[in-house]
Amino acid sequence: MIVAHDAKITDARKPARYSDAVAERSGSKFVLALLAASMFLMALDASVMNVSIANVARDVNSNIHGIQIAMSLYTLVMASLMIAGGKLGSQIGRRRTMSLGLVIYASGSGLTALAHSLPVLIFGWSLLEGIGAALIMPSIVALIADNFPPDVRSRAYGIVTSASAVAITVGPVVGGLVTSLASWRYVFTSEVVIAVFILINMRRMAEGGVAARERFDVPGFLVSALGMVTLVFAAIQAGEWGWWHAKSHAPSIGRLSLVPFLFVGGILVWIGFVLLERSRQGRGKSVLLDPRLLAQGRIQRGLASFFVMNGAMSGIFFVMPLFLVVASGLTPLGCGLRMIPLSIALLFFAGVGPRFLAGASVQKMAMAGMTSLLVGTLLFALWISPDASPIIVALPMLFVGSGLGLLSTQLGATTVSGAPLQLASQVGGLQNTFTNLGLSLGTAVAGSIMIASLGAHVLAGLSDIHGLNEAQLASVTVAVTDNLAIVSNAQLSEAIDKTGATEAQKQEAIAVNENARAKALEASLWGVSCIEAVGLLVAWRLPRQRVGSLEPPETISS
Repeated sequence: MIVAHDAKITDARKPARYSDAVAERSGSKFVLALLAASMFLMALDASVMNVSIANVARDVNSNIHGIQIAMSLYTLVMASLMIAGGKLGSQIGRRRTMSLGLVIYASGSGLTALAHSLPVLIFGWSLLEGIGAALIMPSIVALIADNFPPDVRSRAYGIVTSASAVAITVGPVVGGLVTSLASWRYVFTSEVVIAVFILINMRRMAEGGVAARERFDVPGFLVSALGMVTLVFAAIQAGEWGWWHAKSHAPSIGRLSLVPFLFVGGILVWIGFVLLERSRQGRGKSVLLDPRLLAQGRIQRGLASFFVMNGAMSGIFFVMPLFLVVASGLTPLGCGLRMIPLSIALLFFAGVGPRFLAGASVQKMAMAGMTSLLVGTLLFALWISPDASPIIVALPMLFVGSGLGLLSTQLGATTVSGAPLQLASQVGGLQNTFTNLGLSLGTAVAGSIMIASLGAHVLAGLSDIHGLNEAQLASVTVAVTDNLAIVSNAQLSEAIDKTGATEAQKQEAIAVNENARAKALEASLWGVSCIEAVGLLVAWRLPRQRVGSLEPPETISS
């Protein structure tokens, strides 16, 4: 066994392991609420503006593409800095790092609320909020380990992780309501208020020991950031550029899309990052990430599970609302109401589940969660129709929510338990890095399957419409598949009116669109099911002990 390189551990402020000082603090529920609110805030920003893009674009004198760039940049900034944020937390303290992140995040939210141009919006939303999130999220993971003993830690992780999933679920509804009733700017104003409230109460949180100060690993930071930006950017662009063959007007090498080259390049850069950190550590130099963390079996399996769970979750949250809003014709509010059973089940199994299933191993809990997730997805794919009643829609929602709730109680505590608590922030940085990568890839896979299936069914169906000439066929096809989005019957009808097609041809085209939408969404859900099936194999490899018995080691082996 080798003592972690990060560590000459300083105990000046708090002991490294969970201590009696934490137990003496009253208001641990309040601390949990603060951490859950922080995670809710971070996740809300990734989904709250999805239904208000047009309004934001108009108010900042831009277009929809400009706002989509701002949203993508937020993800890129956050993902690229997550490991650096975890390292900073292990050196200057989790509370100080999180407090700094809250100040930066609140500043970005305030600037975004006041923005009247796209550059200002990007600086506030994409840059400042992205930096703030990268400092806050790894600290949340470490502060849970600092503030809660092993026997209740899984419940704490579950509630905090659930807050993230609930935020993704309700984000579009919140954004749509606030934008409809007032202005999208109030969403960001409220974020400032919440961030300030959390900041004021940061002293209520206990904090474990920190590592000795050392030089910041600039080369490691640059290489890790480059690798993550490349991978996440490839996932974001996969649907638009094509996974293998380049789509029209997309950059390419010959006929090949840039996406596979970016993925391979990102992976190679990350391998180079790990080798660089090993080399620096061997020469006694500071490292951004202790490379031995990646060699720990418990951490490896936990990170793989986070990657798969978030890939499946993002795919589901991409397809389900799209089906409810477009295929079923619901408003964003109606969609949000239909997804309430998912949120209730998620919160129940995250908060109460560990009490009833205290004797179950991590492996059994995770497999039960992934199975429930798979059953819910398959039910939605095989059972749900556009005119399905709320009761019928609720059943797969309950399965999906239960699965996510069970998984969220296990994975965070399991992953963090693989390293000394002094390195919990670094593990948190890794955990959130794999979470972001999973979210990006899950959405990309689900979206790409949906668009490919939609295009194939539309082309096949429209070709059978009698009397539709090639120009009209091309125009209607573009109307259905343009901008990588499923269109409603009303949007398609408007597009067809411009082609000179007859009323009978228009009705046939609308019927084709309805059938193609259903087939495309079903195909996308089958793709998500494949991700979940892989998740079952990953869950099988998780520890066969109870999560409460997984004490973090004092040292880390090489």
